[in-house]
Amino acid sequence: MFTDPGAGLTRDKTRRRGLSKLLDWLEGQPGETWQDRWMASGADAAGFEWTDLPLHGRGTPKSHRRDELATGLVLLVAGQVIRPSYPWLLRQRVTVMLTEARAASDPVASQRLEQLAQHATPTARSDALNKLTWIVIRKGGLVSDITVGDCIELTTALEEYHFRGSAGRPLFYALLKETGVLPASAPLRLRVLRIEGRRSAEHRRRVRHRVPGRP
Repeated sequence: MFTDPGAGLTRDKTRRRGLSKLLDWLEGQPGETWQDRWMASGADAAGFEWTDLPLHGRGTPKSHRRDELATGLVLLVAGQVIRPSYPWLLRQRVTVMLTEARAASDPVASQRLEQLAQHATPTARSDALNKLTWIVIRKGGLVSDITVGDCIELTTALEEYHFRGSAGRPLFYALLKETGVLPASAPLRLRVLRIEGRRSAEHRRRVRHRVPGRP
């Protein structure tokens, strides 16, 4: 994963520098694992501006320094060393991260799913593959480990973070059903999951705003 023959020596060196700098910074954060340190650092909550944190105190951040850190993070995410939250992932929209995560974590399944989706429009196909990749990045493991609960969690996140159009596109769910990843007992349609997701989100909001002492 460090060396991509098609990427060229320059990008490979950039990745190595970025990975080294990122790990050096994370090593100074509290936690027992890289995931713990990523969350404790505040980088996940910072979203698109996460590179400001490791560059703090080093003068005006330069674009090449940001690029180095970003390419280093791609390696950690693709290798499932770090599993960012959905809010962070949905803010990034970095195509290279999703592409490399598919290639590194479960290339056989990714290729099969892409072939099965050839009948769909390029937009729908890309949307489905991105959703499946987001789930694998967030949860870890393989495509075959995805559950109905994972689909609900992603769909709810898309709804909550204003990706409602994408939330309603059902191809990713249909692919999981078609390949037998989801059990026969799983709902046939994504729409059912969207309703369940909205109910779950509404329940969480009510719990957060419930007045102490009231039922």
